[in-house]
Amino acid sequence: MGEDELRKAVLEGCPGSVEADVTEYLADMAVSVLEENSERDAFAEALSESYLPFLEDSGVSDEDAKAFCSMVVNSAFPTSQANVKDNKGGAAVADLNVLCRLPNLLMMYGGSTVPLLRNTTLEFVKGHRYGVVGANGTGKTTLMERIATKDIAGMPQTIRVVHLSHDKILRGVDATTTVKEYAELHGCDKESASSADLALALSNVGFDDEAMLGKAVVALSGGWQMRLSLACAVAQKANLLLLDEPTNHLDTAGVRWLVDFLNRTCIGGEIGGTALIISHDAEFLDQVCTDVVHFTTDARLAYHPGNFSKFKADVLRGDQEEADRLLENGPSKTGGGVGASMDFPAPEKIGQTAAARKAPVLTLQNVVFSYVEGQVPVLSDVNVKLSMESRVAIVGANGAGKSTLLSLMADRLKLSGSGELWWHKQLRLAYVSQQHLDHLGDCLHMSPVDYMQQRFRSGFDSETPEKEAKTLSASEETERKRCGIQFGKKSKPIQALLSRMEQVRHAAGNGGAKEFLYEVQWEGLGDAEITWERKGKLLQCGCEAMVDDLDERLWRAWAGVPQRPLSTEEVVRHLSAFGLAEDIVCNRKVAMLSSGQKIKLMFGAAFWTRPHVLCLDEPTNYLDAESVGMLQEALKGFRGGYAIVTHHDRFAEEVADETWTVADGQVSGAKRVWGKAKAKAKATSS
Repeated sequence: MGEDELRKAVLEGCPGSVEADVTEYLADMAVSVLEENSERDAFAEALSESYLPFLEDSGVSDEDAKAFCSMVVNSAFPTSQANVKDNKGGAAVADLNVLCRLPNLLMMYGGSTVPLLRNTTLEFVKGHRYGVVGANGTGKTTLMERIATKDIAGMPQTIRVVHLSHDKILRGVDATTTVKEYAELHGCDKESASSADLALALSNVGFDDEAMLGKAVVALSGGWQMRLSLACAVAQKANLLLLDEPTNHLDTAGVRWLVDFLNRTCIGGEIGGTALIISHDAEFLDQVCTDVVHFTTDARLAYHPGNFSKFKADVLRGDQEEADRLLENGPSKTGGGVGASMDFPAPEKIGQTAAARKAPVLTLQNVVFSYVEGQVPVLSDVNVKLSMESRVAIVGANGAGKSTLLSLMADRLKLSGSGELWWHKQLRLAYVSQQHLDHLGDCLHMSPVDYMQQRFRSGFDSETPEKEAKTLSASEETERKRCGIQFGKKSKPIQALLSRMEQVRHAAGNGGAKEFLYEVQWEGLGDAEITWERKGKLLQCGCEAMVDDLDERLWRAWAGVPQRPLSTEEVVRHLSAFGLAEDIVCNRKVAMLSSGQKIKLMFGAAFWTRPHVLCLDEPTNYLDAESVGMLQEALKGFRGGYAIVTHHDRFAEEVADETWTVADGQVSGAKRVWGKAKAKAKATSS
């Protein structure tokens, strides 16, 4: 780097508390130190000795001072130069290995005046595996999303990027999608991958026979789902892998396989590539990382060669508390919380007596379940129950069927074989999946308050699965259209019922009586023609089945209690209990939330109806240690019941007093419901 470029980097990157004349002096000093030290390590040591006293006198924190020094070192010795081997043709090899280098980068948050990155360098070199660390809320996940979409000025469009996180792997996958179908959809393209490439990639990661290729993707464990996605990436000849918390759903064997895969495939040379990894797992980062990228509090990227242990020793001077903060394994100062706890709203009691309140409110009886008809059942002879006092942890190996069991209880999966699911008629149940973006869907461009208002616009949670609508016979459909022509708005039949509201009648003789009005979308008419109609009008139009379906979904959501208003004030008040500040709820886009903040939003949405029972699938994934502690305390104080799938042993010990183990298609440890107990449970709901 030339003297002018180095001076510019110092002048633009110097912390704001440093006086202008001191900044000028530091810029001159950097040039002088570089003239005397041509090696990176020597320059770094000399620069720190020269800079730190001035920065300390100017009130710059130790963290910001170290980050500033690191930025100057990286400006003087860019990563691509630092890794040039001193052999013939070394520079050419290094240039060939540089996938991307964007200096003086300025990147903004969507809808925010605060920059995500400023005056920093973004660089990827083949053969390097970068571990990204930084406090919760600094923007690591947002940066990864922007890289994935190449939404960064100057980023080469020729880079082949694959973004892998567990919440993306199952997007667009239904219960019957097989491994082979998924691979053909995600692993083949005309430009880079052929069927032969895909078959080889699948075989190399263990999908090497028809039985494996025919398995349903949703039935695979988290580790095998990760293998499948990586095989697709290899087939597409991806040279930049983006991994967001890749170990969250992996057991020990899965983590070991992933470490070996990354170390084998992220190499230099023409067919090589690189990886950018966000992880809270220091041991995993130590095994895979060649560099640590520190996302500093002043919106810069500081590159440090070596694994996380080296970064902790050299940069953090062994400070374990600071290491935990950067890995989000400790209390967060920037997570956007408004308090030290999450408070789950208390549901009303089910049952008039203490004995009745101990009775089951949900049972699965004699259940046999397979994802694909004719395959070996995932679960067999399952008999389990939940009450409002249940505190259940569901454990077992990856792929054993834990999430399947939870989804069946939550009525997210339909029973495919024998058996019965029963819910108390007053039961309200909340379900949060381990793929939290399943719930966010296409709402990443919205604010959290907009998301909540859209998700519950119809009065019920739009993420709950729809019941199979009644199929009208040909004569019934003809009659519906005839009635629409006769009684409908502008002679149009009803297309859909969008929502329902309650009002007080003021007609003579019926003053004070309540009735429902239904929001009606008419066929062939736009949104401006939407009307509110009484039930009698809908029945005239031949839409009794539509009315029954909407009424049933609203009863399932609220079980007879009044709906909550979806005003901004009510949503802000509700989400504040889940650690989300008003500014975040109203002004920040969901896409810009950290993973931990997205999970808090998911809990907030799940609790909008004040459920009696929770079904939580790996809820500690993507949460820092502070948030895990908050969740533990919230669960302990919750006045309803819950069943939680978790691989987090300590968390399970803290929150559960009953453990169900899923293995070989069986559930052990669950209390069964037979005879008088079963009859009593059902009698309470009649």
